[in-house]
Amino acid sequence: MYYYVKSLISNEKDLNIKNDTMERIISLNVDIIKLYNDGSSWRINELKNLSQFITKKIHSLQNPPNCNEARFIVCNLDKGCGFGCQLHHVAYCFYMALGTNRTLLFDNDGSNWRYSKNGWNSVFLPISNCTYEKHGKGKSSASWSSVRGIRNEDVIIKIPIIDYISNKPDFVPLAIPKQLSDKMIKLHSFPTAYFTGHILSYAMRHNEQFDEEFKSYTKEVPFNETPIVGIHVRRTDKIGTEASFHDVNEYMAHAEVYFRGKEIELEREIEKRVFIATDDPSVIEDMRKKFTDYKFYGDEQVANNAGVGKRYDDSSLHGIIKDIRFLSKCSIIIGTFSSQVSRMAYELMQVESPDDAGYNYVSIDDVYYFGGQNGHNLRAIKSHKSFREGDISFKKNSLISIAGNHWNGWSKGTLVDGTREVGLFPSYKVVEDWRISDMPVFEGYN
Repeated sequence: MYYYVKSLISNEKDLNIKNDTMERIISLNVDIIKLYNDGSSWRINELKNLSQFITKKIHSLQNPPNCNEARFIVCNLDKGCGFGCQLHHVAYCFYMALGTNRTLLFDNDGSNWRYSKNGWNSVFLPISNCTYEKHGKGKSSASWSSVRGIRNEDVIIKIPIIDYISNKPDFVPLAIPKQLSDKMIKLHSFPTAYFTGHILSYAMRHNEQFDEEFKSYTKEVPFNETPIVGIHVRRTDKIGTEASFHDVNEYMAHAEVYFRGKEIELEREIEKRVFIATDDPSVIEDMRKKFTDYKFYGDEQVANNAGVGKRYDDSSLHGIIKDIRFLSKCSIIIGTFSSQVSRMAYELMQVESPDDAGYNYVSIDDVYYFGGQNGHNLRAIKSHKSFREGDISFKKNSLISIAGNHWNGWSKGTLVDGTREVGLFPSYKVVEDWRISDMPVFEGYN
């Protein structure tokens, strides 16, 4: 409703009417948030128990009691893409391991990694107590296929990147475990991101040396003292290829709406604080000059090291991890979901936050997705009859494959059944049709 009303008044010339309408819709959103937060204490406790169970099961699968008797999924860590893309590749590898009930290992134990000459373990803990060199190398193996990929007699299944699997199993993203699906859907507004966040959180456990370094970083921003908006601005190699240019004013307009709503909720003025993560250091300077009533946190050196020419060294690696972690600690993330970094931060936020943080984002371009995912479908909760050119008609319970959200009350998609018609439809008439897959590793949750 917010985006629809905002779009309707965008051309209103009377500023008094425009501002009053925005104030009304922001106040309505605050009332909705308050109603949802009435269940926070119960939901926080339930999510804590669920999170502990998921983490325990991932840890158990990754650390079998006898590595010599374990069965493995092996993937090549060093996919040819950026950090966010590579970590989502790791998440996909974990999905494959969880779906086949096999322990995940990196080929060569992650020693070959373009982001650090010292490999995965230069910043993160090993993903398993087993190693490829000691427990997997030279043993019976097969390459993944829709037929041979699940043979129990093969000690090792080697998997390709997700883009190269033609008949994807149903347990790859955007799947959630059948064994936990009822609880996830009941407790969380976006269980897919919640589940992926737990996988990334396990994978990205800091080693002792980097953890000490990271703890020193966290003193820079007072996350626990006041609401902080996280803004991620991706520029450099993305612009003109995978994403469009968005001026800083576009991000800050959403920040202003957030802080106005927070002041209505708290019934007092608050200091407006923003953490900026970017690969363009001029963005931080630009924001500080244009928005003097805000306090900005951001590291120009990290932004400079994130540039294409400096991306593959340890200082850049530490900087991108810092940016993603800091974004995940913010009260809300404003970014572009065309960027893997924005989506990673959003996923990790679901673990970082004790309560449901599924709505704590603004994407100024794409909807949430996972590269190489199975179809992302929405289910109609109301019928719709087209009343203008470019709309699609559908009946209640129809499935629509989402192609994008225009952030004006309308989305774009394709009818899954029947005509396969492509067009626009009212966003409020659909809900997520969650993909649910059997993952026996998660049996036993009460």
